[in-house]
Amino acid sequence: MDEKEGNQAERQSNHGLLLGILGVLLAVAALVVKVSFPFYLDTWLGFAFLLIFLLSLTRLTALALTTRKGQRRPVALSVTVAVILISGALVAVVTEPVYKSDEAIDCKFGNVGFGVGEGRVWVKAEVPRDGTYTFHIKWGAVEAARTVDLHSEVYFTFRKKDFWSIGYATASISPTATLSCGNNTPPSGVKNIEIVDTDWHKRADANASASSRTPPTGTSASSQASPATVHRVYSDVYDPPPVPGLTVTSGQTIEVTQLDSRQTWNCAAGDTTHKPETPYAGIEGVKHDGDSEFFQAPGQNICLLIARVGSEQDWRPIGPKFKFVAQESGPLTLMVNEIPPQFCPYPSGPPNPSCYSDNKGFIDVVIALK
Repeated sequence: MDEKEGNQAERQSNHGLLLGILGVLLAVAALVVKVSFPFYLDTWLGFAFLLIFLLSLTRLTALALTTRKGQRRPVALSVTVAVILISGALVAVVTEPVYKSDEAIDCKFGNVGFGVGEGRVWVKAEVPRDGTYTFHIKWGAVEAARTVDLHSEVYFTFRKKDFWSIGYATASISPTATLSCGNNTPPSGVKNIEIVDTDWHKRADANASASSRTPPTGTSASSQASPATVHRVYSDVYDPPPVPGLTVTSGQTIEVTQLDSRQTWNCAAGDTTHKPETPYAGIEGVKHDGDSEFFQAPGQNICLLIARVGSEQDWRPIGPKFKFVAQESGPLTLMVNEIPPQFCPYPSGPPNPSCYSDNKGFIDVVIALK
């Protein structure tokens, strides 16, 4: 083997070594970021600076190897060390620690970095126990709130639509739960609740400096409807309690919609010997000819979402998207349309609770008062 071929083989060997070192560094970095790194890499700048930092470490390793062989390159070594220090500092500044708080938490949203950028953002709530929680977020001159029944951790998600506005917001929840915040879409498979444009309304305490900021929706901070409430309705519960924390005033318009179209429930999922099983459906229910005259809302679909306000005796059909004006003030109660126990003939004649107890599933609905 001549000298030229020897040098080429040596360079290939060095390249292989450098690639191996880079692979190890990337693997270690990924492991550290996932397990114990106290920062959250959720911005493009954060990833870019981390990559520069890793490549600079690789370059420093290569320079160290050549120095051992007598090839000294002090300028290149100094520049590489400087790049490592600067990029490492930028990684720490841009990513920022993931703070968690059991009280209010200050969030800086923006998927580019430094609070700049647009796209989906979130606030995560880790609840200590099952219960009804009120989530509240203030962003510039606007705010939003949701009252929901929570049984596990949940991501409250919304969209930052203004690229350049600095995304500072303050989130809180009552009763207390552990809060954290971040950018981009939450992990797949987790429960998330979308804060939509109609949830945002002008803050009563908005001052002049806050009023100059752009709301997350990119719209003006005009006065809007009362904050929406998310409530879970169980198909197997007869005569449920009213929606907690919600009081309707006579004359208000009530709009109820399904939060997630993928959620379904079933009436008669159990005793199919006496009562034919119905298909799984959303809050619109399914057509059912037999015994419909005995339903809470006679003649309407089975498993249809129904409602009443205050001391009303008659149930109103809600359907997939329905608005109605409250005729009196009081709490709002939601239930599925089925045969009440005093008329239920299955399996052995009334009274019998099985018309409700054999149902399966629940659906989360959004209630807006206007």
